[in-house]
Amino acid sequence: MMMNDMLKKYNNSSLKDTSKDNEEYMTNSEKIKVINFDNLSKKGYSKMLRLKGQSFPFKTNDALYLDVENNKFIFIEFKNGSFSANEKNFKEKELPQLELKIIGSMYILQEITGKSFKELREITDYILVYNKEKNPHIFSAVDMGNYIVNLGTLNNKKITNPKEGISFGLEKFKGYCFQNVNTYSKEEFEEKFVKKIEKRM
Repeated sequence: MMMNDMLKKYNNSSLKDTSKDNEEYMTNSEKIKVINFDNLSKKGYSKMLRLKGQSFPFKTNDALYLDVENNKFIFIEFKNGSFSANEKNFKEKELPQLELKIIGSMYILQEITGKSFKELREITDYILVYNKEKNPHIFSAVDMGNYIVNLGTLNNKKITNPKEGISFGLEKFKGYCFQNVNTYSKEEFEEKFVKKIEKRM
């Protein structure tokens, strides 16, 4: 991982602060430090290009976690609102916004690090965190895995480790932009990411 001066400079926000969406925090973790990628992009990146007085043209993800131990970048996007239950509306209005943030973030990270897109794809993951209470219509692949486990068997074989799924049409970015993609509810995010990282600290 290329820890250049800009990444070091902006690696000072708490995960909690970057998780604020619709005036609510989606995690209370203040121990985990991340880069507020919106700030880095609008301030550090624009300054690097010597752009003044221009509106920032990119949409970007909320946070970037530098997993130095595993030599990985992990983008995190927090969505506290409700997604459209209508698949057509979702694909026309909400999915394009997520896609623009992904492409914009990867483009900027590539410029900042000097790494090729291929190099970044092999060491970068993506996590979308959503509020399940505001999206009861979402039955994710994780939910399906848990449902199968609760049934106890599938074709008379015990299922102990259901495969994590990817919701919101983001599966196409796995292998294309990122090594791994995950979509977690707030609760899943605490269990699968926050507690795991804090335990290592």
